[in-house]
Amino acid sequence: MKEFLLRYRSILLIFMAYAAASKVAHTLLYTLVSSWVLMTSQDQTGFSDLVNEIASQFVFAAYAAAALLLALAIWLGDKALYSHRPFWNTRAPWRLDRQTKSEFGGGFGSGFLIAAVLLAILLAGGYISYLGLFLTSTVGTPVFPLFFSDLVALMVFVVCEEFLFRHKILPRLLEFRGSHAAVWGTAFLYVGLKQFQFQLVALDFLNLMLLNLTLGYYYLKSGKAHRGLGLAAALFGTLHAVAGMPLWSQTSPSLFLFKHNLRASDLMSGGAAGPMASLGMTLFLFLALATGYRRWRRDNPNFL
Repeated sequence: MKEFLLRYRSILLIFMAYAAASKVAHTLLYTLVSSWVLMTSQDQTGFSDLVNEIASQFVFAAYAAAALLLALAIWLGDKALYSHRPFWNTRAPWRLDRQTKSEFGGGFGSGFLIAAVLLAILLAGGYISYLGLFLTSTVGTPVFPLFFSDLVALMVFVVCEEFLFRHKILPRLLEFRGSHAAVWGTAFLYVGLKQFQFQLVALDFLNLMLLNLTLGYYYLKSGKAHRGLGLAAALFGTLHAVAGMPLWSQTSPSLFLFKHNLRASDLMSGGAAGPMASLGMTLFLFLALATGYRRWRRDNPNFL
């Protein structure tokens, strides 16, 4: 046990610190919203529903702040101790060069294509409906500031989590485990953290596993996290921030709002959980995983 803790201490520290920071951020968010509602609302009828409705629009911002603070702390620590190589730092490149930009662009294009095609299929099949362009939210506030803050928070969320899981945890696991074990281990840690943050439904869990395995094999092929970062940013940004579909059961204050049809199958549309919990997404992510794995295996036929 002692040897296990010493070997994986950096991974455990990052994971537990992120989980703790997420819990603190979530608690602080609901505390602040509850206090604000108590001070500004004369009628306390439906208090909890109003608090949940307002706070849900800023959940990603709260978790993004937690991820950003942790990522900055690790990055600054790496920078300060770079010449001494701290135990968590494997010096994987995290900078924008020509190859990195190409990797990011390729991943972004793939993510946008998956999201756009899935939305088109769901719309054509009657599983979702386009409700139009919205200027105010359900609580009467302007949508654009909420949309912009939600988009920025989501992008910060994705960038920081890729830094933590693909740039820090995965390379560390690769030092002690084979390639497949490291990719699967990182994916389980990520999905476990998401379950702690959002309470995933079954297909959310499955599709997040497929997505993280895909991002892991992307990393193995190039040694960079940026292709996976581009895919996740485009996929989540298009479905949640732009199209207004739920992500992990969290609604989006989007300008362009799509909504699942109550009469349609939740397995196909994802229902209230969003399209990341749909069978269509499962198919697309399985194809992405198979493609990413095949490309990595083609260049590294002897890796375990």
